[in-house]
Amino acid sequence: MCVKLLIVQITEEHISKWKARLGLKSGPTQETYWIFTDKFLGRYEGNISEENLIDFLTMMSKNSIRTAFYAIKFFFNAAGIPLNLKVEDIASKGGVKKIREVFTIEEIKQLIATAKEHYGIAEIGYITLAIIYGLRRIELWNLNSDDISLDSKPPKLRVYTAKGGQEERIHLIPPDILEEVSDLWFALTKIKHKPVITQMNMFLDSVCAKADIRLRPRLGWHSIRRALVSQLMTTSLNPTIIRHFLRWKPREGDILLDYTIFNPEDVDTKVFEQHPFLKFFTKKQDS
Repeated sequence: MCVKLLIVQITEEHISKWKARLGLKSGPTQETYWIFTDKFLGRYEGNISEENLIDFLTMMSKNSIRTAFYAIKFFFNAAGIPLNLKVEDIASKGGVKKIREVFTIEEIKQLIATAKEHYGIAEIGYITLAIIYGLRRIELWNLNSDDISLDSKPPKLRVYTAKGGQEERIHLIPPDILEEVSDLWFALTKIKHKPVITQMNMFLDSVCAKADIRLRPRLGWHSIRRALVSQLMTTSLNPTIIRHFLRWKPREGDILLDYTIFNPEDVDTKVFEQHPFLKFFTKKQDS
């Protein structure tokens, strides 16, 4: 795959041409193309090239990569900027290397500190739940105030699992993060309309930028989850306990796990005893 290194600085004229052409598309297509293009232009501060496009596409999931490519190709064409890449170049086998990026322990600390210093209680709550429970983006986005039970003994959090969103897992809320989760509950009671889910990505990018965390391909909410899994696997916890805590289903045909029944509260208690990041939320850490 040949990549041209020509870098183009985007101007108002480019944007105007794109908007005029975009207006001819259907409403849903306009919204989708706008989201991908806005994120692409923002990430590279309006300096775009084919090399940047390839870099950007490595951050996309298999389900999104073609749509992202077509959206940004449309921008190039509408703005009159040459683009030699074809969809076969980026979607063929081995075309774009799959990257599984992970936050370091120090970056997890930076996320917490930056969220608490610069953001509101909802944002702090989302960061907290992602770090402590490894919540996926969709699991965070699906949360409502009635999923947080502060009056129960002990307080509990209900999470609808990402796969299908129908199954639920009830987690214990440890005292270390009760203040952050309580604040999130209050914030969720005030939200009347949820933003589009892609704004979750923009929010995390914003926190990373303020925390001086290097934005790199495929760094996102799942990178927090990978950090948690990676650290839990260095503890003495049984991997099946970790699997249950992270809300993973056993693979089909795994008889051992199919027959193993865990008490969710026991699982959470065991995990919290060795949780690698829970200590970062104790109040003495904030002093």
